[in-house]
Amino acid sequence: DLESANKCNDELSGQVQTLQAEVAELKLQADGFEKERDFYFDKLRDVEVLLQNYRGGDREIVREVLKVLYATEDDENGEAALAAAEAALAEADADEGHELEPAALAE
Repeated sequence: DLESANKCNDELSGQVQTLQAEVAELKLQADGFEKERDFYFDKLRDVEVLLQNYRGGDREIVREVLKVLYATEDDENGEAALAAAEAALAEADADEGHELEPAALAE
């Protein structure tokens, strides 16, 4: 019976080692995914700042891109995203001392 217990123990030890290797591989993958997520988040944040500070003539495209950036899965018709985009543009304009009326945001 001792031989049977040792054999079972060896099998379980092998399974533990296999699972530990899998866990280590999954941790490496998760780290890679987190770095990639952070990279793209930083890119999107840079785009958002550029759009908020844009002072050119065609604000409609800026508004539409911000709407895409602010969209969520729960905002099916885009109303909340549009409101967030308009608020961001209004705030950026106010910071510059160029307060715009909501209708001016659609220009």
